[in-house]
Amino acid sequence: MSITASIFRSGRLRKFVFTTLRAGAVLICLLVAADRIVVGDEVTEKEEHFEKSVRPLLIQKCYKCHAGNNRKGGLRLDSLQAALKGGESGPAVIISKPDDSLLLQAVRQENGLEMPPEGKLDQSQIDALAKWIREGAVWPGDEPTAPVATAENDLEGLGVLMPNSEELVKTLQLWLRAESLDLSDGEAVYVWPDASGHGRDLSATKGVRVGGVGRPGTYVLKSNLNGRPGIRFSPETGLASSPDNPVEIHGDASLTITLVLNLEEFEGQPSHSAVFHLGNAAHAGNPGKPLAALIEIDQAQGGSLDFAGGHGHDAILGQNSYKPLYDKTSIITIVKTPGPINQTTRFYINGKLAGPLPGNTLEGRDTIPDIQHREDVGVFLGKALGWSGAIQGDVGEVLLYNSALPDAQRLAVEAYLGQKYGLWIDKDRMVVKRSVYTDEEKKHWAYQPLKTILPPNVDDESWVKTPVDRFTLTAFNSHSVKPATTMGKREYLRRVTFDLTGLPPSPEQVESFLKDESPTAYETVVDRLLNSEAYGERWGRHWLDLVRYAETTANDANAVMRYAWRYRNYVIDAFNNDLPYDQFLLEQLAGDLLPATDSVELNTRRVIATGYLMIGPKALAETDKEQSRLDIVDDQIDVTGRAMLGLTISCARCHDHKFDAIRTNDYYALAGIFRSTEPFQNENRNATMWWEYPVTQGEGAEPLMVMAPKETMARNLRVHIRGNRFTLGKIVPRGMPGVVDAVVASQGDEEELPSNHAVDPHQQSSGRLELARWISSPTNPLTPRVLVNRVWQLHFGQGIVSTPDNFGIRGGLPAQPALLDWLTGEFVNNGWSVKALHRLIVLSNTYRQSNTTAFASEELAALAPLVVQRRRLSAEELRDAMLAVSGELDGEPGTSESGDFLFGAAEDISAMIRPNRVAADDDYYTTFKKRSVYLPVVRNMLPDVLSLFDAADPNGVTAIRNETTVASQGLFLLNHPIVRDQARAMAKRLLAVEASALGPQNARVELAHQLAFARSATALEIEDTNAFLKAYIQTAKLDGVPESDGVLKAWQAFCQSLLCSNEFLYVE
Repeated sequence: MSITASIFRSGRLRKFVFTTLRAGAVLICLLVAADRIVVGDEVTEKEEHFEKSVRPLLIQKCYKCHAGNNRKGGLRLDSLQAALKGGESGPAVIISKPDDSLLLQAVRQENGLEMPPEGKLDQSQIDALAKWIREGAVWPGDEPTAPVATAENDLEGLGVLMPNSEELVKTLQLWLRAESLDLSDGEAVYVWPDASGHGRDLSATKGVRVGGVGRPGTYVLKSNLNGRPGIRFSPETGLASSPDNPVEIHGDASLTITLVLNLEEFEGQPSHSAVFHLGNAAHAGNPGKPLAALIEIDQAQGGSLDFAGGHGHDAILGQNSYKPLYDKTSIITIVKTPGPINQTTRFYINGKLAGPLPGNTLEGRDTIPDIQHREDVGVFLGKALGWSGAIQGDVGEVLLYNSALPDAQRLAVEAYLGQKYGLWIDKDRMVVKRSVYTDEEKKHWAYQPLKTILPPNVDDESWVKTPVDRFTLTAFNSHSVKPATTMGKREYLRRVTFDLTGLPPSPEQVESFLKDESPTAYETVVDRLLNSEAYGERWGRHWLDLVRYAETTANDANAVMRYAWRYRNYVIDAFNNDLPYDQFLLEQLAGDLLPATDSVELNTRRVIATGYLMIGPKALAETDKEQSRLDIVDDQIDVTGRAMLGLTISCARCHDHKFDAIRTNDYYALAGIFRSTEPFQNENRNATMWWEYPVTQGEGAEPLMVMAPKETMARNLRVHIRGNRFTLGKIVPRGMPGVVDAVVASQGDEEELPSNHAVDPHQQSSGRLELARWISSPTNPLTPRVLVNRVWQLHFGQGIVSTPDNFGIRGGLPAQPALLDWLTGEFVNNGWSVKALHRLIVLSNTYRQSNTTAFASEELAALAPLVVQRRRLSAEELRDAMLAVSGELDGEPGTSESGDFLFGAAEDISAMIRPNRVAADDDYYTTFKKRSVYLPVVRNMLPDVLSLFDAADPNGVTAIRNETTVASQGLFLLNHPIVRDQARAMAKRLLAVEASALGPQNARVELAHQLAFARSATALEIEDTNAFLKAYIQTAKLDGVPESDGVLKAWQAFCQSLLCSNEFLYVE
């Protein structure tokens, strides 16, 4: 038993214990305070959980059988009432009782129930359902989720088909996919595997086939096929399948051939380019009929695209018909039905019919094909044989069916390919119309442009320190309420120092401020704090809360992201350098796309900034690589919407937003932008390694390794009906949420929109730069309003809008709208300077008010944001403050320590990733002495010093931290090594104090209070402390502890009581 415990248990120091508690210690209170207190909008959090984790799951896994008119077993799961009613077996959901709910039993496959029928859900999905039911089964709106299809946006019936889908697989004869090759960029392609399942691989013919001259192609990871993988053909390249395994196409057969290619024009012999060859086009003499199915480009006819049968038995699209397609990625489809070749052949280019309408005749012969296979080769591409023509360019996909695909199936396959290769297919039919917004939707306060507001006149000019105070006095007077008393200089200094730096003021800083009686004393303090390195460390952490910063991927491997720390330091430096907020956002969203400058440092900084797009959770083990990327895109949209715009855009992934003017179209317009940026090095494999690459520095300097995304093929995504990527609607051109622009345009200010707010859906860049400019435009009213409200919230404990990441219909209304818009206008007019915004706020008398006034009544609730709320230190502040008062804090900025430590401790599995192996109780968290912002951040495994005191969960956006009071916090403060170690270090610091006029012991007690509380000790506190120390030392001596050790332990116990006290733990 420790000496401290023996003293407390013996009761001998009961008087001193209660005296200490009277001074603010809460050791005992913390142990018994087991009730959880939550600050923040729990309903909003529960709704968010439902919209992000539950509704999409129900739609994807349950609606097929249990929604609308589909009621297997009498059960519907498309509304809460239907789930509560249940089906033949009883209620599917019992609120707050997941274990008793049949829905949970079914997905857990308990009690003979097994749902969904296609396979058990992932554990994370089951946990999400259980959490939803346990927390009250909140279902926003509580009406059935309607299909996303509308009359205007006819989404149903426009599905995408994989080439080997159930409807097509029986007629699929050959499927060549460049992305299936497991080769390095630039590696020779000797064999191109057939993905149809028939084993008709193509291989280079030279030295392999009789008469073969074809050399291998070259694998190009980012080819001219809009950056997708491709096989590069030169005039010497020729690949062919074996004649021993011919395709099942003979005689006058139906067939469909689809190619994805980007060819270059060149002059060669013979004059026709043999793109695709099936059958015997080189018969010894003219057989009088087509014996082959050959797609060729006839150079002699100016680049005519032909479907040739040999010896002139061709269907000809026409002179120059292929010429416009050179150097462009294209999908070419030939559909042939039985009958004369020029009457039964149809050409489609990028989904559209080319040439005469069906029933009309192409140029060429009216002979009827009789396809016959060769004995030396099967199907071939390029110059496989000496007599065949050659091609030059990239080929990505080859499909062959032994049926004439109906238009619906052909379009569905072409849509699949178009989505993969960034092409628009049948645009007139398949592109959504622009969203339309009602007048009521456009009236919402948050979308309205900023108006010029003048601070009001007030009677008591003496109370006004900054214009903020004019709004405060006006608000108070309107309710016949007087401002609270102004706090003293000591209290103000502690408040503002913690608020701006996250650290306590030192005794020297307190003394200096108290002595400074000049009119600029407050300004001097605020400027010193804003110019300190600690300011960026404090306010950078606030931003990291929003963007879910972490150094591991979460989910399965929880792999270490070794260079994530560079983004963290970018954020800290940006705040310290007062980087204009619009530029701050611009660099994070599209720093890599900004024009290069002469400054290597600036160019590098901008690339590092895009780590914003990389630091989110990643499901590395997801076998569906496209789903993995779409989930990352959803995370990026969610963070961008909530952190920057105050909009819950991701709620529109499965359906139009239930409350706000955000359409599913808006979601997928943004999703196309983010999906056109690639976070992984090899997008053709399952997600295994994110982008880390060197950025060149100045001459003679080592390149800098960064974690940042890269542009990839530009994509215009199709709407995923009910969030299911396999049930697709129309194409949505990349763009921005439309309601803000609609409001601006309706007010006659369309010319004021950002010059690059639109994204050309045909452009080859992602659209991130246009998005970044739209978000950071001064005419976008959401962005600056959200930031101003967030800064106010972090200073006062409550925002002017109480829901800082939701400015939508379900969010709070501005308690003081005029103040919010005036501050926002000042913020923009001051060059988006966050530091200037701080000065306006913390130098005001509004901020200097004591927090003794409470506005509990609904009538006065609008005044609550105008008084700073008492708050507990955040997790990081608590740890940093203990280190500061003990003298152990290392004030040097952190660099790569966290990344190096995690990477070094990670498991080396001989793969590109390294799973984390650092536990939450690792000694590193106790011995590391730099500020907490530089600690490693491991998803799902935060150390106790952070997790117990409500640090941000790095798995999602944290706009408002919870503030809980639980017994484990008291136990932590009593027993954790970091607390005991810092109490011991503080004790040694005090014992090193030399004698003064107060005497050595009293001087030490005085210093302890100055360090911990920024104030002097009272006479009673000195008296009680001396008595406590004396009794402790005597007890230690009785227990046989050497006197010197007893003295240190006594002071350690005293210091620990200070570190556990309310006065230390809370900021007034």
